[in-house]
Amino acid sequence: MLLSSGRGFLLIGDVLDWLFEHGYAAAQAGAPAGTLATLAGNAVAHIVRLAEEMRSGHRLRVADPPDASGKLRSAALASLSEPRLSSSPEVLASAIGLVSAADWLQQLETLLRDLEAPVAATLRVNSTPWRR
Repeated sequence: MLLSSGRGFLLIGDVLDWLFEHGYAAAQAGAPAGTLATLAGNAVAHIVRLAEEMRSGHRLRVADPPDASGKLRSAALASLSEPRLSSSPEVLASAIGLVSAADWLQQLETLLRDLEAPVAATLRVNSTPWRR
């Protein structure tokens, strides 16, 4: 699970890089882009926490990460409700970028939830004293 998750992280990064390189950046999406940036920052913090738990062998989470699916969906719908969407190719490309990034962030959130159990199992094994 941990190895296949690493490939999942790489795939998500590659797709988001491709979208950005081809002009599908959420630059003109306003507040929905800010929401997505905050959620992406939270996801990165979640990845760093899991990695630090694996490195240190100590559980660091205080509370479960919040479910961001509603905020992701709201940001995507807000960008698709932009009045200038049909008249501006830049706004359309920005909305496409934001909706695509929101979908991939949802995939990342699912991947991170799936990683919680293997990381917890690893921590349990590491905390068990070794006996001869």
